[in-house]
Amino acid sequence: MPAPLKYYRAMMRPGMLRAARRLSQPIAVPLLHLHGADDGCILPPQVDDRHRFAAPHAMEVVPDVGHFLHIEDPEAIAERIAAWAE
Repeated sequence: MPAPLKYYRAMMRPGMLRAARRLSQPIAVPLLHLHGADDGCILPPQVDDRHRFAAPHAMEVVPDVGHFLHIEDPEAIAERIAAWAE
């Protein structure tokens, strides 16, 4: 399974330092963060990171879905995105 691991290997390359610097700047585009409540890979954020955003943002933990929300419940996810985008 080399393809899934390439992402993590790339994070260790020197070019990623520039990306890390960009990540330290406030996010200036609107953001909707949907996170599956049953995600067994990544836990929902446990910290208050509102300081990272200079644009409208929302974070929702979606019940009864895991890591692949859009595949597990596409209609519900599409409705949440459409409602947020209005």
